[in-house]
Amino acid sequence: MHSTHFGYIILFWISLGFVLTACNNAVGMQPTPSLTTFDYQVRVQDTSTGEVIQGAEVIIEVGGLASHDGFTDNTGTARIFISADRVSQPGRVIVRANGYQSFERNIDLTPDALPDVVRLEPVPEPTATDTPVPPTAIPTNAPPTDTLVSPIPTNPPPATPLPTLPTEPATQAAQTSAPGSYALQLFGRTVEPTASNVCIAAGDTVTVTASGEIKTGNYVGYLGPDGAETFMLFGASVPIDEGYDIVQAFPHAAMMCRIGADDDWRLCGSNATFTADKNGCLEFQTNDIDKGNNDGFFDIRIEIAR
Repeated sequence: MHSTHFGYIILFWISLGFVLTACNNAVGMQPTPSLTTFDYQVRVQDTSTGEVIQGAEVIIEVGGLASHDGFTDNTGTARIFISADRVSQPGRVIVRANGYQSFERNIDLTPDALPDVVRLEPVPEPTATDTPVPPTAIPTNAPPTDTLVSPIPTNPPPATPLPTLPTEPATQAAQTSAPGSYALQLFGRTVEPTASNVCIAAGDTVTVTASGEIKTGNYVGYLGPDGAETFMLFGASVPIDEGYDIVQAFPHAAMMCRIGADDDWRLCGSNATFTADKNGCLEFQTNDIDKGNNDGFFDIRIEIAR
């Protein structure tokens, strides 16, 4: 009986050893989780001061697929989560911020890399306008008269009429900007036309160039200053409804300009040169009636030759 009992004890410990070994093997064989996404970090700074820029929009484009976007936090950093199958592929980063020129650069998507630092250039302020020349003094053409000595004539000669000062040239000088370069931004959400405070005179040669992109809704997506008449939907080209255009003859969301509020809109797009046919201040607008879902802006540069 004792030997049988001892045999049971040996068998129990051997069985327990097999169970523990099987458990250890099962734990060791658990698969390691695979990486599905990684975050690409971009830090945005002011190139002049080195200070971080909060609220800047960061867009990552990879291989023609839908773009990934985000906004910088209070440290100036945006974290864009990208699928792991895009590792080491080339891409493009686009950064936009209010009051700064837009930025674009080609990149390589590398996980665990240090934040990509982007430095934005502030939009230059418009140069000062011409200072109007003060009008010359009006001559009286009348010699002083000593009324205590000289008597007042009975029939004085008719008074010489005072010359009339021309007012139109002085007004034109005060409202006309000096020849040179000017810059401003046109935001996609702005409903009313954007006044530039850049005023031209009839006969001036005006060149307008624009860059950047405006997001015009979830389906049409981002468009440049030249706008578009179609968009891609499920691999097919679909025309954009002209009912959403301010001027139906122009592409949707294209940049337009005019000389004063009473002028007709003209298509400027990304590059336009024209001769001014009147005096007035330039205004700009995107050819889109529904701006509630828009985002982004165009960088505009104006050249005046006189």
